[in-house]
Order: sequence, then structure tokens, then C-alpha cells
Amino acid sequence: MNKLDSTGVYFTSPTPVPNLSTLPGKLIKNVTATASPRGFNKTVPAVMVGEFASQDGNDYVMLVNCSLAYSVRYKPDTVKTYRKIEKISPIDGLPSPTDFTKYGEWILPGHGVLLKMTP
Repeated sequence: MNKLDSTGVYFTSPTPVPNLSTLPGKLIKNVTATASPRGFNKTVPAVMVGEFASQDGNDYVMLVNCSLAYSVRYKPDTVKTYRKIEKISPIDGLPSPTDFTKYGEWILPGHGVLLKMTP
């Protein structure tokens, strides 16, 4: 894994505590997040967004589910268009495809996901 340099940390609104930086960031405009895509649960867990620059020319984003009670289905809305967005495995560091369409991507309570965004 290349060295990543943090370029900002932001939260979706409402933030878990007052006075935290909210989106938009330099890479992510917004994150659509829901605990229940069918509307059974109206809870909208907060998501922390860490943005990173890399020496390999790609952008990286770490999304963290701030809820310790609910999984979150997420979809990032990027500032610019990317050719592909991949999840980086925390086990072996290898990328895998993302699917933000039918079933979406999920983050477990208190967990995060690192996304590699290729221009």
C-alpha cells in the first residue's frame, strides 16, 4: 500500500457531536446513508469521511460508520468523476469492485471501508 497523506476529515449531517467539519470535502460532496433502505427504520447513522492523497495518482477515502448500533448502507457522491471506485481489503490490501446500485454497499456498526478512486 502506498503512503497516504490526509487532506481532510468531514462528517455527514447531523454530526455525532456539535461543531465538527461537515461535507462537502475536496473529494466527496455528500454520502447518502441509511440504516434501512426500505424505510422500516428512519435512523440515519453519521458517517465520518477521511480524504487522502496518494503518490500513485489515485484518491482514497475512508468511510467510517459512527453508529455502534446500526449497519449503514452508503453511497458516496464524488466531486469529480472517477473511472472506477474499489474497496481495499483490510486483510490482504487487494482491491475489489463496488456496487452502489441495487443492493448497495454496507458498513457494519463502528467499522470502516477504504475506497480507492481511480480518475
